[in-house]
Amino acid sequence: MLQLLRAPDVKMMERWLTHGGTEFFEELGVDPRDGWEDRVSELLGRHTIEWLHSLPFKLQLGNLLFVHAGIDVEVPIDRQTAETLAWIREPWLSSAGPYENGLAVIHGHTPIADVVLSNQHRINLDTGACETGVLSALLIHGRRMKLFQTG
Repeated sequence: MLQLLRAPDVKMMERWLTHGGTEFFEELGVDPRDGWEDRVSELLGRHTIEWLHSLPFKLQLGNLLFVHAGIDVEVPIDRQTAETLAWIREPWLSSAGPYENGLAVIHGHTPIADVVLSNQHRINLDTGACETGVLSALLIHGRRMKLFQTG
């Protein structure tokens, strides 16, 4: 959405609408086909949009790396592009780890039926909430984890 607010792109809009964007617009009561940018900006507010823009594409806390989609395992963590962190699927999804400096990667972007906590190298939390109604979150405290799910 933030990219679309900056630079409208038909292909990106189509992709987003099929992966949760439609529900976003329905929640706001906005028609995505007719001048939605000003209305969404007004409804979200300048402070929220600025806050969203200020968020990092990756966040590392100790040996945990949080990203949206994944990483390119051939590229050092500090050289990952925003495009990769937001959109990668393969070869990331086929990589078993371990990853650079023993990092465990927490990600989403590619829906799965069941969250697997037993892989010490990565955890995918995307349970396809826009289609399944199941939203997953992970509470991490020290070396302990607890999975929470709606639906």
